[in-house]
Amino acid sequence: MKSKIFLASLLLFMLTSCENALAAKLKAYTTLETALAQSLFDAYEAETGVKVEWERLPGGDVIQRLELERDNPQASIWVGGVGTNHVEAKLRGLTKPYRSKLASSIPSIYRDPESYWTGLCNLKKKYPNWTFKADRTNLDFPTAVSKESVGRMSLIQTPNEGFLSTSSDSYDYLTDTFVVKEGSNWYSASDRVVAYY
Repeated sequence: MKSKIFLASLLLFMLTSCENALAAKLKAYTTLETALAQSLFDAYEAETGVKVEWERLPGGDVIQRLELERDNPQASIWVGGVGTNHVEAKLRGLTKPYRSKLASSIPSIYRDPESYWTGLCNLKKKYPNWTFKADRTNLDFPTAVSKESVGRMSLIQTPNEGFLSTSSDSYDYLTDTFVVKEGSNWYSASDRVVAYY
């Protein structure tokens, strides 16, 4: 009987220790600039005592990482980023809602009604006199991207061919050349680039 009580106590101690160890560390992906991310996570650690292990990635890379880790998530939170990336991640089922107490101070048109993301808060802080108005198009994200990718809607200057559209009106497969849309070096951006920006 004593050995069973001892084993039960040891198991309870181990579970409590594991839980406390897990709670004292947080893994985060961030799309914030490095200096801003560092100061934010340092302040969080100082206030809570929770160590933050973070990795800075471009928004599209975060989405790819979340997709790869779908069945075995490696991060607890994604901080920062372009709103469209968060919308895409939500639509793909890669993120879960988070109901922050502070989100209620952000006007409802600047946050997801299901608490998957909040947006424009830093821009609003930087330009407090600007008025932001949502333009409700009733388009889903892929449709909006495709409509922005037509003709001369989204042009780009870049030596990186991976950023350029290979649609039939933007790339000539017979000559293996991209079609100049304007001037001497403006080309159609790929759907992925349009989605990112």
